[in-house]
Amino acid sequence: MEIGIHGFHLDDVKYYEELGVTWCKWPGEFFPLEREERAGMAAAREAGLQVVMDLRTSGDALTKAWGVAMQETGGDEEAATVQVVEQVAAAAAAFVSRHKDLCSNWEFWGECYCPWVSDGVFNDKVTYTALLTAFYGAVKAAQPEARVWTGGNGTNMDPEWVIALLQDNCGAYFDVLNLHPFFISLRDLVVTSRHMDRSLGYMRERLQVDALNQPFAATEWGHPHTPERRQLRSNVIGGLLSLDYEEAVEWFERDLRAFERWGFEVVIVHELRDRRAAGVNEDFWGNYCGLLDLDVQRKPTFEVIQRWAARGRRG
Repeated sequence: MEIGIHGFHLDDVKYYEELGVTWCKWPGEFFPLEREERAGMAAAREAGLQVVMDLRTSGDALTKAWGVAMQETGGDEEAATVQVVEQVAAAAAAFVSRHKDLCSNWEFWGECYCPWVSDGVFNDKVTYTALLTAFYGAVKAAQPEARVWTGGNGTNMDPEWVIALLQDNCGAYFDVLNLHPFFISLRDLVVTSRHMDRSLGYMRERLQVDALNQPFAATEWGHPHTPERRQLRSNVIGGLLSLDYEEAVEWFERDLRAFERWGFEVVIVHELRDRRAAGVNEDFWGNYCGLLDLDVQRKPTFEVIQRWAARGRRG
């Protein structure tokens, strides 16, 4: 099981090297306008990191594309859906064709089921599963060796999104079942340990029956941790508690042992640094998941990741 880091910044290469991570991931937009990613990908590869690119549309791109398609098809919803899906697939194929010398792992729309992240862009007309199916075909045509990763989901290890994916007959249209296994509202180590094993076991059974027994991976994982437990803010559930530094070491170790046991290929840590923010965003939980604190001091979890990264490099 290899270890990666969320994001890539040239100023942080010394930390990536010290940690020994071998992967990185960040989001890239490809529809309707493509954001330039070649320079970043090339720099990451030069630093010895494999890249997973989280390809996604802009926030309101699908809504606008749907409106245009409805006008152009005279209000024919079925034809409008086909038009939007084909446009997205063509844009994905073009992006992959231009970057295939630098990347062969493509996540499609990370956290697509999170209401805050996706902002309702997926609906009963233009569904995530329809887009994933088209994305898969387009990417494989542009780069046959490519691996398509589902958009990471699954906070609190909830398997419902996997069930929905498979019920929509999408089991053959991804190569990696990608999780974002953050424990948001659960803070009991014993309870979450049992829940993690039950959930991963259930997902593995469903992949064996209704899909192609694809491997697990996680393109974002971690825990908010501060010197002492602290009440933090969530955009979805209202609030949650951070872990203190001692607890965080135990939780990090527990999670990584479970991921290894269940055959995760790659686990990407969210993230290297704590982030500064002002106003309402200051206490957002995602600001405190870093391995370095706001003063750029190493938290105890830095060494945990360092050890697991070395283990992953040894195979």
